[in-house]
Amino acid sequence: MAKHFISGTILLLCISIFYLGFQLHGVAKVDNKAEAVEHEEDPSKPSILNMEKGLWTLEEAAAYLSLTSKELDKIIVSQRLIRMKRSSYPTYDYIPYVQINGKFYFSKTKLDKWIKQSTYEEIGG
Repeated sequence: MAKHFISGTILLLCISIFYLGFQLHGVAKVDNKAEAVEHEEDPSKPSILNMEKGLWTLEEAAAYLSLTSKELDKIIVSQRLIRMKRSSYPTYDYIPYVQINGKFYFSKTKLDKWIKQSTYEEIGG
């Protein structure tokens, strides 16, 4: 009887651990903090886990800038037309990106510098 009780307990423990692992699959760290949030996989939205890689796709950069990918694409195209008319311009007047095989890629550090350069602060009061 004791053998069956121990075997049953071990089996129940294994099932519980498996179920817990399945439930915790949707938990992710945000901004390298120990705070965990529920994270449901949505293929149409960039994953928070992918936001730490070197180059971001158009969709990931748009999410970071709180824009839709269509809005960001429209801004890039309009800035490209303006930039083509100029012979020189300051680096961070336009959203920094690199184009590889027709696709746009963005660096978080360059985007942060562009945001800092493009942010207007009210001086005085």
